[in-house]
Amino acid sequence: MWIFHGGATGLDIANPRHFNQDTEGVPGDMAGYDRFGASLAAGDLNGDGWDDLAVGASGEAVGGAGAAGSVTVLTEVRRA
Repeated sequence: MWIFHGGATGLDIANPRHFNQDTEGVPGDMAGYDRFGASLAAGDLNGDGWDDLAVGASGEAVGGAGAAGSVTVLTEVRRA
């Protein structure tokens, strides 16, 4: 999944960041059919004034249950 930062003037398409379950700080392990990034929602979920990103993985196995699904909240998705 690629993140393009933006602001009042639009998206910064020159400096995207790539995230997956092998990215440092992202929990879990990348596996086939997890579908990490298949659904997304953004908003200030922790009240720090910055938008956070909720990332769905509908095929993620959880606690031995295959394809149970999961949501990971990325709270530090800022310009590097």
